[in-house]
Order: sequence, then structure tokens, then C-alpha cells
Amino acid sequence: MRTALVYIEHDTGNISDCGEPLEIEVSSRDLPWEGVLLEKGWSPYFIPKNIATPYFYFALALESNFHWTAEQRGETVDLKTNPGEIWMNPPDVPFTHVINEPCYFIILAINKEALFKHYDGALPEDRLRFLKNYNVNDQNLEYYIRLFYNEVCLQGKNGIQYFQSLMRLFSLYYIKNYSNHNDLVSSKIMSRITSADIEKITRHVNAHIETTIAIEALADICNYSKYYFLKEFKKFTGLTPYQYVLKIKLERAKEWLRDKDVQIVDIAYRLGFSDQSHFSNAFKKHFGYPPGIIKSSE
Repeated sequence: MRTALVYIEHDTGNISDCGEPLEIEVSSRDLPWEGVLLEKGWSPYFIPKNIATPYFYFALALESNFHWTAEQRGETVDLKTNPGEIWMNPPDVPFTHVINEPCYFIILAINKEALFKHYDGALPEDRLRFLKNYNVNDQNLEYYIRLFYNEVCLQGKNGIQYFQSLMRLFSLYYIKNYSNHNDLVSSKIMSRITSADIEKITRHVNAHIETTIAIEALADICNYSKYYFLKEFKKFTGLTPYQYVLKIKLERAKEWLRDKDVQIVDIAYRLGFSDQSHFSNAFKKHFGYPPGIIKSSE
């Protein structure tokens, strides 16, 4: 079936046809979920250009990884998304992507009124700010999205009160973790990220380089909210936290490659790359030559 999601050309306000490639298998469109739409499906490609949606948009990747590019602050960044990772986009915030590979997804779309209505507590709505985030690895957020999906598969069997309970949980978690809410209600005056913060982060990454490094952990090291950390980190370093961690991993890989007894494929898996090809491409993009050059010069 065709998608019920609405995509809007940001410059003109006209409805866009970029949702046409989306093939929807499961949808909540017939459930009484006011302000909320969930769809599961796949797309052979997805190429929105300066497009926005009227809702908070959560796209959970399923089944297989895919490579794509996205525009961030006027720059084009290369991304690889794995199953379980989430792209989050606030209402009316434009995005430009190029995905030329099949992608499988669950999309949860929640309008602003529905999200704020189900938040249990007072909200400084006019001052709340949300960031666009790619490749978010958050098991709690994924769990909530899958609970919504399971209820759609059950055709709303658990009733409207169950849906409202899910919305309260989701709203509380998302607003607390992915907006500036905690900064607004905290009496603590936060300073900007400093060189000392970067040193602490670098030590942590080096100490845990063979494990999955969560953005939340890096923010906690500096005692910053995730929103503040994501927003300010790139201002200071010129890199996103993901790019900074990748840089450190590739520099460590360069050291390991000088050991003749260590194979390239082993380094790739130790550092969390999905395969040798993904590692080699990232290495060549960073250093300008493939990792095999170091091995062949031994």
C-alpha cells in the first residue's frame, strides 16, 4: 500500500512526492491514534531534497545495513546505518538524503500536539529545542517503537488506554533525552565544552576502543545533557561525536597495521566495523590510501 505519511517541500510548502518509493506493509492508519502514525515497509531508494514533515519523525532501520549520504549544516556526510539504529527528525526541520540501496524500516510519526499532550508534567513548550540525529543506537527508544508496532500488528487489541500509556512513556523518554528540557529546568549554569572535556572523552574512547561507545556515555563524562553535548561538540572540534570516535579508531588501526601478525579483517572486527570492506573504505577516506599499503610495506 502507499504511505500515509506527508512530505513537504520546505521552500514552497507544497506536498512532495518523495514518499512514492515507500512500500508499506503494516500501518496504524485505521486505529484511533490521534496525531500518531506508524508504518512498516521498505523502499528501493529514498532521495528527499530539502524536505520536511509536520511531525516528529523516527525511522528505525530493519533487516540489513545500507549506505547513504545526508546533508548536515551545508556539508554532505557519508553514513552507514545498521538494523536497530534510528534516524530522528523534528517537525518542520528540512532534510536532504541520497539512499540508492533498498532500506527496510518502521517509521513512527508523532505530531507536536500529541507528543506534548502525553508528557506527564509541565513543559516550557515555546523554548524546547530538538536536534536532528542520525544512526542513534538507543535500545530503550527502539523498544518503545517496537511496542507501538506490536500493538499495530494486534490491531489495537489492548485498547486506547494502552496506547496512551505507551505515549506517556515515549514522550517522557524522548523529551528528557533528546531535547534541551533538562537544561531549561536545571539551575545549573553550563559552560561550553572545553579542552579538558575533549581530553576526558579521548581517554575514554581509547580505553574502550573495542566496545560500542554510546553518545550518552560521552555526554555523561562531561556532565552535560545529550542535547547540549551534541550541539556544542561539533562547534569545538569541527566533528560530530561519531566522526571523532571514528577518527580515533582509525588512528589506532594504523598502529595495529604495523604488526605483521595482525590481519586487516581482525582489526576491522575489533574496532566494530561490519566487515573488512567497510573498514577499508573508511580508512582510505581518512588517510587517503588503503590499509593494505601499510601491510605491503612491512
